Amino acid sequence: MNKWTPEEFLTAYHLPIDTFDRTRIQWDQLLEIGNHHESQDRELSIVASHIASKLLLNQHVHSVRWRIKDSAHLMAKILRKQLQQSPKYQDISVDNYAAIITDLIGIRVLHLFKDDALILDHYIREKYHFYETPTCFYRLGDDTSYLSDERFVKKVHDIGYRSIHYIIETGDKDDRVYVEIQMRTLFEEGWSEIDHIIRYPNLSDDPDIEHFLKLFNSSASFADEMANSIRIIKKLKMQKEKQSQAFIDQLLTIKLEIEEHDLEIDKQFEIMEAVPSLENLGMLRKAVQKLKKHRRYYADDFIKLLDLPKSNIIYYQVLNDVVSERYIKGHAIIPLCRNCVGDFRIIAVGEESQSPCYQCGELANKEESEAANL
Repeated sequence: MNKWTPEEFLTAYHLPIDTFDRTRIQWDQLLEIGNHHESQDRELSIVASHIASKLLLNQHVHSVRWRIKDSAHLMAKILRKQLQQSPKYQDISVDNYAAIITDLIGIRVLHLFKDDALILDHYIREKYHFYETPTCFYRLGDDTSYLSDERFVKKVHDIGYRSIHYIIETGDKDDRVYVEIQMRTLFEEGWSEIDHIIRYPNLSDDPDIEHFLKLFNSSASFADEMANSIRIIKKLKMQKEKQSQAFIDQLLTIKLEIEEHDLEIDKQFEIMEAVPSLENLGMLRKAVQKLKKHRRYYADDFIKLLDLPKSNIIYYQVLNDVVSERYIKGHAIIPLCRNCVGDFRIIAVGEESQSPCYQCGELANKEESEAANL
């Protein structure tokens, strides 16, 4: 840090030339803080690396970056805070600066989807003790209803910066280290990095730059919302496919059971043809009664399955295949009107039903609908 003269330092960091006339701290004291902080780099890096590794264990974290505050930036920050008359910086010294400045270690956690913020917030709260209530920075007009007022301090950022900041405490009481964790989406990170590079040090008030950066900020926010929406749509589609497959599997199971019962009936007929007897006739009667009992259960299953969306083409192909089996027709008469059955209709076989529709209660007669005989 001895490479600087006071004048060179003030010029390099765009500070007024009379800064030391307006601040309580002097150059030699400031230089002492900078040199001490630089000597702590290895110890602070170990702490930062350890915390970053723990954060990366969470599957919702896309990436983690960390840094130890540059000594010259630290010195410039102290001068700016004193120029702004910030109370806690007025008596800063080499003995207490590490307890006053809480971002000597900075960790940035990036995640893909905006909704993952609450999951990661819960993870961080479980792992660490906070020095202060976390702060949520947001743009005016953003929806922050998902963030509890008790768990966050919400602050509107004047340039639309979006991020959640945590100050955590690590180490023993006599060796306390403070770490700032910033959490945001990849889109927010991209915008903030470009915004920072373009604005500083000389274009922070340029109206043309300001206009396009605001448009960029809005685009980043829209991209976050789009990413969330796409993930929700994907999740719903996967749930629908899983449900449809479950129904198809159930139908195929019913079909296999029907085929097994058919084989049982055929076997009993073969026995009777070979050795006619009353005993064999009784066995056949039991087999038929068992088959009727199962057909009644299948009919109930089909009624439940009819609640599936009519647009499910695969479902109806399988269902039509199942009901075409010769033994499923002609048992329980379950009337369904045209409105409830839709384009899929099981053609009535045998007795006409004058009963109300099983689904809606409308009369399912020959003129208005076709009954489903299961």
